[in-house]
Amino acid sequence: MADRYTPGEGVTNLDAKHTGSQTHGQANTPPPGSADAPPKHGATVRIKQGPVRVQVDAQGNVHVRSLTITSHQAGAEVAEGEALLGRSSYGAPLDASQWNDDTRLYHPSIGDGRARDLVAAGLVVKTADGYKLATSAPAPQQPEQTPEQKAQAEKDATADAAIAAKLPGTSAESDAFMQKVTEGTSQGFVDAAVNILAKGGNLEGAISEAANRTGQEPEAVRAGIDQRIAEGTRAAKAAVAALGVSDFEAFTADLWRNPEAGHDVVSAMARNDVAPLLKAARAYVECGGPVAAAVAGISDADVYAARLGEGVTVSQGNNGKPVLTINGERMSLAEAVERGLVKVTRG
Repeated sequence: MADRYTPGEGVTNLDAKHTGSQTHGQANTPPPGSADAPPKHGATVRIKQGPVRVQVDAQGNVHVRSLTITSHQAGAEVAEGEALLGRSSYGAPLDASQWNDDTRLYHPSIGDGRARDLVAAGLVVKTADGYKLATSAPAPQQPEQTPEQKAQAEKDATADAAIAAKLPGTSAESDAFMQKVTEGTSQGFVDAAVNILAKGGNLEGAISEAANRTGQEPEAVRAGIDQRIAEGTRAAKAAVAALGVSDFEAFTADLWRNPEAGHDVVSAMARNDVAPLLKAARAYVECGGPVAAAVAGISDADVYAARLGEGVTVSQGNNGKPVLTINGERMSLAEAVERGLVKVTRG
């Protein structure tokens, strides 16, 4: 049975005051140099909806990370990551200024590997300032909302959650594929691959790396990705249709006029978060996008030659453009479409 689109598990930090299995006294002082050591990988266990990975860092803090999110939500939170760690081939900690293509880099979300290999896989990017996680980016500053804007935002969030709850679920086969890839690599690896895809980049390096880490053929990984994209597209079409967008191709073409907005929507959909998609669709509807798409390419001659329904006539207006008369009221084709009085079909 397909999963429903309900909120999934997030990231939890459990210390002595939360676990109930440790004393509430002062935490033990970590041994010298332990702060430089990467977190220790723990077991994979199943809690509630799906498997999670348990990691213990050098200070003894336990981190629980969900490996798969199979349900959509509106407004998913993205956990902040830790800094990359660099070590020499002999395991000695290195300052970031000393890193090069042969440095072994580590991050809890992607594991470790040589810098050049992680860059080739799209997990790390090499910039003028050094090596950084491919998914790391500063959060944009948001202007303070007025009370009216806050009220509208809350109303939209409620509506978004209702839409998300009704979206078609992902298949068990697709969920199993994502679980296998995430367990064999990491959530950070998957996020980096999505980042490449959203920017229109080449996924071949990430596909090869995923196949190597999970013991699958590259063709199988590619097929699994294609299936996941198809199921995500199906959910996206259903989501925007709930807001009155029937021409999905026209909507996406309009969306990608702003590459940053398109990237944000794709990245969020990969996390099963439909909020950015619905926000974009709502703005598209408010600016008349669906109407413009419906009447695009229709000439005046097409309007005059159209088969009109009962009670609808067309004549020439004062400006020389065709005007529809519906129940005694005169209006343009675009206005009639916007008001739902006329539906355009193309032969």
